[in-house]
Amino acid sequence: MIAMEDGGIIPIPISMVPQDGALDLWDAVAIDIKGNCAGVGQLLSAFLQERLVLTVQTPPQQVAGVAACTPVITLDCTASEIPELVDQPLAGEGYLMEVFPSGVLIRAIAAAGIFYGVQSLMQMLPVYRDTAQGTVPITLQAVRVIDAPRFLWRGVLLDCGRHFFPLPFLKKFLDVMALHKLNRFHWHLCEDQGWRIEVLKYPQLTNVGAWRGGRDGVPCYGGYYTQDEMREIVAYAAARFVEVVPEVELPGHCCSALASYPNLGCTGLVTETPYYWGVHEDVYCAGKEDTFQFLEDVLTEVMAIFPCTYLHIGGDECPKVRWAECKLCQERIATEGLADEYELQSWFVGRIGRFLAKHGRVLVGWDE
Repeated sequence: MIAMEDGGIIPIPISMVPQDGALDLWDAVAIDIKGNCAGVGQLLSAFLQERLVLTVQTPPQQVAGVAACTPVITLDCTASEIPELVDQPLAGEGYLMEVFPSGVLIRAIAAAGIFYGVQSLMQMLPVYRDTAQGTVPITLQAVRVIDAPRFLWRGVLLDCGRHFFPLPFLKKFLDVMALHKLNRFHWHLCEDQGWRIEVLKYPQLTNVGAWRGGRDGVPCYGGYYTQDEMREIVAYAAARFVEVVPEVELPGHCCSALASYPNLGCTGLVTETPYYWGVHEDVYCAGKEDTFQFLEDVLTEVMAIFPCTYLHIGGDECPKVRWAECKLCQERIATEGLADEYELQSWFVGRIGRFLAKHGRVLVGWDE
């Protein structure tokens, strides 16, 4: 039986009050869906069947007009208001969960709240159930839980630019995020050491930029995500109420792109994706219109994959050495009336920001 100090729920809920009695789950349970939360019910059903070896009935079976005695987990998002949550700024993601001896009731005003209530229930249950020694009940203390998030943006960053992670890992990562009620997956996809986005208009980005090493005793390492794979991750995340926010680095941290298309740099001398760490001096040339055409093309394909409002462009750690020595960059500084290379960096980011704004997106960058 679970202890009531925190009930195993992460984050600790607003209120968790023990009630009389307990719920025993033996070999079967029913799920009753009320409202637009069938997808959440499917995720819960899969967990109960695969992890806890429970037979799941959806909807609950009726015997001669009377509900069978199988415990019922009711997911109800039909109400327009939950009185216990009216003072919560993020009530739409909040829930009320009650565990009774006869079953579980999770109520919310939206499917997101039902989902987070289900995550709390899953945290209270065992991760796996071993039935090798015979069936023993899973016992939950009766309890009443009220919860809603404090923060709208609850994010985690995963750097796939430096280290490539395959799809099964990403899905597991999203599962763990969702279990802890995190809702923004900041997907770092481009870096000096690797380009991970398939861009149909620029195939060299994945033919060259996705790979590093392969000579001088350094093993070849890398990988990339096809557009279909990225859409698959976006859909998988959305089913768990997680929004994916991609990061496409500029104007620095871009040697993998420069290795793919050397003409985008100031010198044209970057011919391979770096396999060593550090902040590299080669960056996108700010004086060439080809640079901005390339970036706008790339971002156009990225926006077609990711429906999020925010799009991260990095924007930090941009060395000025190449720009200071580049005739075209110096002409850009003069033409735009800029004071120096630092203002050129701001101008560069601002131009990309205006492009994204025309497409209804909001630029996000690191605060340098």
